[in-house]
Amino acid sequence: MFRKILLFIFLVAFNCVSANETVSDLFSKHKLKIGYSINNYNPDLYNQLVEKRTYIAEIKKDNNQSVVSNNAEWSVVSKLYPSATNKNTVDVEVTFQLTNGSENNASVAVDFEFSEWTKQNYVMIPAAAYNGNRFESRRIAYSPKLNDIRDIGPDKPIIISDVPRLNIKDGPSRIQERSGSMALPAVGFHSPSRNQGALIITTQANDYGDYGINVEETASGKGLITIMSPLVRERYKYEIADNQVVSPDKPANFKVGDQVKIRFRIYLFDSPNIQTLFTQYFAARKDLCKPEQITPLYSYSECYNTIETKFNAQNFVPEWGYYAIGMRENFLQDWQIGWTGGMISTYPLLFSNNNKTIENVVANFNWLFPNGISPSGFFWDSGEKGNKWYGGDIRKPLSTNWHLIRKSGDALYYIIKQFNLMKKKNIIVQPEWEKGTRGVADAFVRLWQKWGQFGNFVDSRTGDVIVGGSTSGGIVPGALVLASKYFNNDLFLEIAKTSAQKMYDDYISKGISCGGPGDAMQNPDSESSLIPPSSMLRRLPAPGRSRKPGNWSLAYRSGA
Repeated sequence: MFRKILLFIFLVAFNCVSANETVSDLFSKHKLKIGYSINNYNPDLYNQLVEKRTYIAEIKKDNNQSVVSNNAEWSVVSKLYPSATNKNTVDVEVTFQLTNGSENNASVAVDFEFSEWTKQNYVMIPAAAYNGNRFESRRIAYSPKLNDIRDIGPDKPIIISDVPRLNIKDGPSRIQERSGSMALPAVGFHSPSRNQGALIITTQANDYGDYGINVEETASGKGLITIMSPLVRERYKYEIADNQVVSPDKPANFKVGDQVKIRFRIYLFDSPNIQTLFTQYFAARKDLCKPEQITPLYSYSECYNTIETKFNAQNFVPEWGYYAIGMRENFLQDWQIGWTGGMISTYPLLFSNNNKTIENVVANFNWLFPNGISPSGFFWDSGEKGNKWYGGDIRKPLSTNWHLIRKSGDALYYIIKQFNLMKKKNIIVQPEWEKGTRGVADAFVRLWQKWGQFGNFVDSRTGDVIVGGSTSGGIVPGALVLASKYFNNDLFLEIAKTSAQKMYDDYISKGISCGGPGDAMQNPDSESSLIPPSSMLRRLPAPGRSRKPGNWSLAYRSGA
C-alpha cells in the first residue's frame, strides 16, 4: 500500500512537471509571457489610467501569487489545463480575490505579452478589426463619405472611417474594445516574420459584465493583448463613425472578499499564411460558447406568410407598382437598388403561391425597366416617389452621382436568379427586362476593361470609377457567371474569372474584404466577400492545405 501511495504521488508530480514544461516550452516558442495587472483610473478625467501594476505569472498547472498594490493585497490563483488532444492549446482560469485593504476605481486584467512583434502582424478581432484596421482613416460624421478631393480617385489607398484601429504609422497604437461588440470575444494574429499565429478566446462576460479587450503595440516591439474586468475604456469609446466619444465606463470599488474570474483558451500554432489564422478561428470559434438551446416559436412557413403580408400591405406602392425598401419616410427608405433590398426582396417573394404577390413582383420588374437604368448603363442608385431617380447620395453635393457599385452587382445577380425562377414557374420574362439586365452586365465589362477594377463608387452618368480600391464588387464575378450562362456570352465569363482572380490576389489573400456598405467608407466588412465564378469552385483545396493562386477558401471564411 505504501508503495502504491508513493507511486501515485510520483505520477501526479511527474504529470504536473510534464504539463508545466510543455506549456512553458509552448509559450517560449511563441515569445509569450502572461501577466496579471491591477489598474487604477481617475473618473474625473474620464477614466484616465493613473497606475498599472503588472506581475509576470509563473507557468504552473496551479499557481497562487500574491499581488500587492498601494492600498490592497490580492491573491491571484491561476489554473492551467493543457489540452489532452492538442499540444498547442491551453485552457486557463484566473481568479483575482481581494484579501486585504480596498481597491477603488479599478479593474483587474490578464495581459498577454508577445515579443518580436511587428506592424506587419495581421491582427483579427472578429467583426471589429481586420489587419488591425491598419489603414488611412478620416473622422467624418455618419454617414461618412470621402470629402477631401485629395482622397478621391481610382488609385487611392484604402481609407476607413474613425473606428478603433492600430496605427498605420509610428507612434502610440491601441485598440480598446468590449467583448459585446465582437462576433466572438477573441483576438488572433498571424506573424509573417515568424510564421506563427495565436488565437485567444474568452467567454462573453462574467459577474461584472462585458470584458474589456485591448490590443496595444509598444515602442520596444511588443504586442499586448489584454482581457480586463470590469470593462474600462480609457478616456474614449467608439460610437458609430466616431472613436472619440467620452468613456462612460465605471471602474469597480473592490472590498475584501471580492472575486473576479477570467476564463480563456489560448491557441498557439504554426502559421505560414493568413488563411491559417482564419482556419483556426473557424475551427475553434464555438469552443467556449454555451450549447445553443433554440426553441422555435413559429414555423418558417408562418414567418414567410407574415413577412409576405407585411410587404404587400406596407411596402408595395400600387400607384407605381414597386416594393419600397422601407416606409418611405425619406428617399433612402423609399428605393435603393440592391444592398438594402431593391430587387433582392422580390426573389423570396417570387416563390410565393399567392397570385397577388406574383402580380406585384411582375409589376416591380415592369416599373424598374427601362426607367431604372442610368446613363452609365448601371442601375440608378436610389430614388423616391416612384418617378424620381438619383445617381447617389443627394444629401451631399460631392456624392450626388456616386453609385455604390455593389448595388448594381447585387441587382444583376438576383434579377437573373429571378429570371430563371420565372421560367420554372411559367412566368413570361419580358424582352425589356432582359435588355436592361444585359446592359448592366455590359456596363460591368466596360468598367473592367477601362479601369481594371470595379471600384467602390462609380459615376452614374459616365460609369467611370470615382473611388477605387475595394471589393465592393465582390458579388460581380458571380453575377457575371449567371449572365454568361443566361445570355450565352463567353466574355461575361472571361471577365468574371479575371476580376475574381485579381480581387483575390489584391485583397482576399491579404485578409481584406471592404467597401460593401455605402455608409462605412472602405472599412473591413462582411458584405463584400468575394463570390468566385462557379466554374472555379472545384479549385478549393482541402482544409489545411497551402494556399495557391486560385484558392478561394479565405473568401468563404473571412466574412465575419
